[in-house]
Amino acid sequence: MLLGCSRFIRCLAAMLFVGGTAACESRHVLGREFIKQGCGSFVAGTDLKVCSAGFVGNLAAPIEPAVDVGGDAALILSSQDLAAFPAAVLYKLGAGNAGVVRVEPASRKILSVSVLGSQIVDVEVSRSQGLIAVLGQPFGVALLSADGGRLLWSAAIQGERVSVGRDGTVAVWTGGTATVSLFDNAGTKLSSFATRIGGPLGDVAVDGVNKLVVVTGTAAGEMAGQPVLDAFDYQGTMRWRAYNNAKSEVQTQQLNAVSMGVRVQMGLDGQLYFLGESRGGNTVFSRDPQQLLEPAPLVNFDAFNTPYNTNQAIIFVARLVPSTGVLSVGQLLLARTPGTAPQKGTATHANAIAADELGNVLVSGTHACCGPNASQLKVAGQTVKGAASDVFALQLAADFRSRSLWTTFGTTGSSLAGGVAIGGGVAAVVAVQAQSESALGPLVTSQPLAQSKPIVGFGAYLAFWPSP
Repeated sequence: MLLGCSRFIRCLAAMLFVGGTAACESRHVLGREFIKQGCGSFVAGTDLKVCSAGFVGNLAAPIEPAVDVGGDAALILSSQDLAAFPAAVLYKLGAGNAGVVRVEPASRKILSVSVLGSQIVDVEVSRSQGLIAVLGQPFGVALLSADGGRLLWSAAIQGERVSVGRDGTVAVWTGGTATVSLFDNAGTKLSSFATRIGGPLGDVAVDGVNKLVVVTGTAAGEMAGQPVLDAFDYQGTMRWRAYNNAKSEVQTQQLNAVSMGVRVQMGLDGQLYFLGESRGGNTVFSRDPQQLLEPAPLVNFDAFNTPYNTNQAIIFVARLVPSTGVLSVGQLLLARTPGTAPQKGTATHANAIAADELGNVLVSGTHACCGPNASQLKVAGQTVKGAASDVFALQLAADFRSRSLWTTFGTTGSSLAGGVAIGGGVAAVVAVQAQSESALGPLVTSQPLAQSKPIVGFGAYLAFWPSP
């Protein structure tokens, strides 16, 4: 199969980071062909053809599900309710009903279930080795083999986010102390250091190629209400900072919108991806992150990525050079009330970001009505309807100049966003819906993976489809 010229260039660049032609082509081109055999090709439009969509177990509390793409292009899913999955293989690595599920997307087959403990907080897969980093209770942080069958090591620690680099280095973000803890691929603790993030919300990403760990969140102290995006080496020494502006500089430029970093993620193309949120368009995200007086290289082509007529939350999506923090391209995004222009912006909240081998980006979060073509949207042929808080999935082309998807999944009941994954020819989103909201209108179901049973408390939700 031949790649188009632009895709070939992206794939060639990805080879430098993911280990050669086989890593790039088998995970994207061949992976996409394999997915097509099981559930067809991606078709841009207003009706998203999914491989599977449905509830995948109950939750006692609205714990955010996590999903990633494994080294073999299987989906790696966190679960608090492993009893919902009929597994081909069961690995008892701990005691409890929470762990990691591996799913083969094309056949929708449950490949394996790995039991780890009583709660899973976060999961991420190494971009080169396929090793699975898991954060949860009571084990702390653990590193599993790519097939989920072996516990390579674990360490006692509390945290909210986990990341694993291409070199197997694992980082844990602990919000209570605003610290990052690093472990090497054998589980030996490398360092633990404080950040300039204020409050518990934050995220972390490991760049195993440049031996950096990147953190994001909201600044503490005088700069509260402004984003943090900082990179450290493995010993905790600062290597670069973004959005590190004095309060007086921000006020002089009238960039007073409260803004924060939400997620930071290494893409499968070896680039750094950042997801932020701002209350309105007069935000530092409109400027270069390292030179406040310079405009950011933003791409905008319609009302949904041009932040006029709004004082509501909007989101910011960006690709940066991981070694320097230089912003390559960015885009502001927001939903709008239906009707004739100029429609008011509606609250659009960021939650998750991922990028595939070619730099195609998948973003999720929640918004009130509506994204583009909202009245025409369907998932698996089923009409979706707006809610006060709708989980959405949005796919951006690698150059940020077009969208292949912006859809919600609800049928009038509200929902909460979880993680996203894209790579190896598949894209996925996970979410949470309360029992009471599902009764009003459940998220769309089509060929679900898990055994059907009523939601009790909260339900975890998974949808996946062929990527562009």
